[in-house]
Amino acid sequence: MRDSLNKKKNRRRLEKLQADGPLSFVELQTPEELDTYYDEIIDFYDFRTGAIHGQCPFRDDPRKRAFFRALMAQGGLLHVCVMKVGEQLVSAHIGIRNKTEMMAVLVGHSPFLAVYSPGKLHTLRLGLLLHQQGFSSLDLTPGGDAYKEDRATRYDEAYVLSIFLDGKAWARHRLASSFRSAAKRIAGILHLDKETMSRWRSYAAHPVRSLFSLSRSIKDWIWSSSEIRLYRASTNAVQTLCDAGVRRNNLRHLLCYQPVGPSCRSKEEFLRDAISKIESGAHSYSIVHDDVLVNYAWLTPRTTESFIPEVQHAYEYPPHSGLVQQLWTHPSHRRQGLCWCTLKQILNDAASLGSIDFVYIAVPASNRACRRLIEKAGFQYQNSMIREVRLGAAKTRVTTDPA
Repeated sequence: MRDSLNKKKNRRRLEKLQADGPLSFVELQTPEELDTYYDEIIDFYDFRTGAIHGQCPFRDDPRKRAFFRALMAQGGLLHVCVMKVGEQLVSAHIGIRNKTEMMAVLVGHSPFLAVYSPGKLHTLRLGLLLHQQGFSSLDLTPGGDAYKEDRATRYDEAYVLSIFLDGKAWARHRLASSFRSAAKRIAGILHLDKETMSRWRSYAAHPVRSLFSLSRSIKDWIWSSSEIRLYRASTNAVQTLCDAGVRRNNLRHLLCYQPVGPSCRSKEEFLRDAISKIESGAHSYSIVHDDVLVNYAWLTPRTTESFIPEVQHAYEYPPHSGLVQQLWTHPSHRRQGLCWCTLKQILNDAASLGSIDFVYIAVPASNRACRRLIEKAGFQYQNSMIREVRLGAAKTRVTTDPA
């Protein structure tokens, strides 16, 4: 652990982390101390497990929060540490003590600092602390995560025992297992990823809608035309803000996402995309009502180029530009001005987020309601990207004359 921490790359990560304040690694002893950080720890943990496994343990089981706090109150059962930069929480773990062994049940870190590998640094600092406290080993728990493979010095086999109380349940289990194994083998042969497999399962579950989608794709291949309009707003003007509860980079808001209808992304897909955007430097803007995410958008600062899938073409932006993407409102909360409030907040914040002079947004020309909304928020038309398909031959052009 000590040798790994002393490596040049890890020393540099620690130095960059400490640029915003002193780095501290603190062991918590009481439930009251845990309460200070508990909400953030839960958000870190549920956000990552939701993106990786499609499950948010604390939100899926509200009793879990009280359970760990009750264990903390017993004294000597839990081992809890947090790593902070100044007063900002960077990472944390909750572990179970077993004589001279500690099992890391929960490890979470801020996705906004992922570039510094805080989870890895936390594990290394934890290893040194456990050694000083007389522990003999740190159990990283089952799973093939990369950081476990990197740190482990020995391995144990783990098994799952399933018990069936009748022959029919056993037969259903064997049949389902056979189908899953066959699907995995086919996916491996065809080099299909998890997202593609999920899409095929959706096709199988909704054949009528899938057939309609296929017919529309054939029609678009024969003869179609689509237009995306690019709008731009200056960040110099003073923005009129509204009190709609818009929050920037709020993980708890993003965890309140709920799919609306079969065509919406699953929560796992949404959180996976959110982690990718956050780790690439994008900022989330969100509004939550009654524990439901009702509006969100993403702002990517320092954008030089983006690929626009609707027209299958890239668009280049001038220096010091930001890009708004995925502006969305829950169907039950439309026509309430939420998008306008979010855009105004984005424009208000943009100047301080990486010296952004202009903010761009791309809108389908067919979406007249969205076009009126962003024009009302202060965006002005710049260009159109028009893609025409004739018998499979596609051509995209950029013009200042809308179709």
